[in-house]
Formats: sequence, C-alpha cells, structure tokens
Amino acid sequence: MFKNGKNDYLGWILKAKRPETKEKRIAKMIEELRNGDKYMGMNYRAK
Repeated sequence: MFKNGKNDYLGWILKAKRPETKEKRIAKMIEELRNGDKYMGMNYRAK
C-alpha cells in the first residue's frame, strides 16, 4: 500500500481491521499533529 513509507499514519490507520480501532488511531493522529511533539508515538521536535 504505502511501500515507500511516505505516510506512516495512513498506512497505520488503514491496516486496522475494526472500525473502532480506525477511529481510535485517527483520534491519536490528530492529537499528535495538533500538539506537534510526537510522531507515531515517538518524541519529535520540528526543525
């Protein structure tokens, strides 16, 4: 699907089988992007 890893979040969300899991992952992605301090659960500092 996303072989070159250009969008880790989308691949992670689309791999979920249950709708509840997809919803949870979308909420987690939005929270991380909004806060700007995490990327895929890892500490992140913008350059």
